[in-house]
Amino acid sequence: MDGPTPCQRRLKSLVSSSLALRCSVADNNLCKNHPSANVLLVDQQDELRDSLLELVASDCGCSMTSASTASGAVLRISQEPFDLVLTNLSLPDADGKWLVQKIHQQQPNTGVIAISEDSSPANIIEALRAGADDFLIKPLDGPKVVERINHL
Repeated sequence: MDGPTPCQRRLKSLVSSSLALRCSVADNNLCKNHPSANVLLVDQQDELRDSLLELVASDCGCSMTSASTASGAVLRISQEPFDLVLTNLSLPDADGKWLVQKIHQQQPNTGVIAISEDSSPANIIEALRAGADDFLIKPLDGPKVVERINHL
């Protein structure tokens, strides 16, 4: 498949407009109170990672880094502190719930938002028990992503 799908283009548009709007609002917690916040995004989908990286960095001024695998994320968190990690629970090399636990072992004060296509109550409960602070269901809704990030 060449280029992003219509669904992916819509997601980018939603996230873009939402982040731009939220970053200009006075009560924006992540951007206003922590303009140098360091955020790690862990997801195997290149388009999603690239869109969020570009938007958060340019519109909010936060430093955003990405990894496409759990092992890449573990390497990143061993090298630098993060204020927030958004991680997919379905990663190609490890269970995302394991990664949530690993993040809290290495950086106990780091907020974690789990992301998954599986919206079953059991999956959500397991992610929260593993240490996730919040849970987002794919496909991601731009305004919800921003709301949840700012809530932490």
